[in-house]
Amino acid sequence: MYDFLIGPMLGISIIIFLTGTGYRIFQLFYFSYSAKRDAVPLPRSVTDSFKQREKDEYLLIESPKDTLLKWKLRFQRTLPGKFPVFSLTTIIFHLLLFILPVVTTAHSVLTTEYLGFGLPSLSEPLVDTLTLIFIAIFFYFVLRRILSPKISALTTSWDYLALGITGLPFITGYMAYHQMGHYETLLYIHILSGEIMLMAIPFTKLVHMPFLIFSRFLIRQEAGFTAGKRKWLYG
Repeated sequence: MYDFLIGPMLGISIIIFLTGTGYRIFQLFYFSYSAKRDAVPLPRSVTDSFKQREKDEYLLIESPKDTLLKWKLRFQRTLPGKFPVFSLTTIIFHLLLFILPVVTTAHSVLTTEYLGFGLPSLSEPLVDTLTLIFIAIFFYFVLRRILSPKISALTTSWDYLALGITGLPFITGYMAYHQMGHYETLLYIHILSGEIMLMAIPFTKLVHMPFLIFSRFLIRQEAGFTAGKRKWLYG
C-alpha cells in the first residue's frame, strides 16, 4: 500500500494537477482580453485625485510624494488595508501551506531516495511548531465560517470540503509524527489526502493557490495588487 501511494498514485496525482492547471491557464487567457487604458481622461496629479477620491490606478505620477500617496490609496482599497489582522493570518496560513511540505525532513528523505536529490529542510522542532500554527489557523478559519453570520451565509458544503482537503494532510502528518493513533493508518491517510488535495486544486476553489499571480497581478479587478493588463470577457 505504501509503495503504491508514493509511487503510481503520486505520479497520477501530479499528472492530474499539471494537466488541470494547464487547462485552467488556457481558460484564463481564452476568457479574458488585453485591456489598454486611455491616457486622455487621467487626472493632472495624484494630489488632486487624492482629494477627489478618484481610483488610484488612474493617477499620474509626478513626484516621489505622488508615488507614496498612490500606494497609500491602493493599500487602503485592498483586503490587508481593511482587515490587517485577518490578512496577516491568511498570509501566514498560505505561506505555511507551501513551505511546510518542502522543508519537512521526511519529505526530503523521500525525494533523495526516489529522485536523487534532497529538498532543503528545517529542524524537526521548528517544523513541528509551524505545523501547530498552521493547524490552529485552520480551525480558526473553520470556526469563522461557522460562527460569523456573514461568512456562514455564503459558505457551502464545497467550502467546508475544500477546507477539509487542505487541513487533513497536515493534521494527519502531525498525528503520525507524534504517533497519536495507529501510525500506518495515519501515514496512509496523510499521503492519500495530500495527493487528493493536489488533484483537487485545479478543479475546486483551491485553484486560487497557484493562480494568485494571475488573479492579483494580471487581471484588472478591485482586489488586484496592480492595475491589471487583462479583463474578463463577461464581467
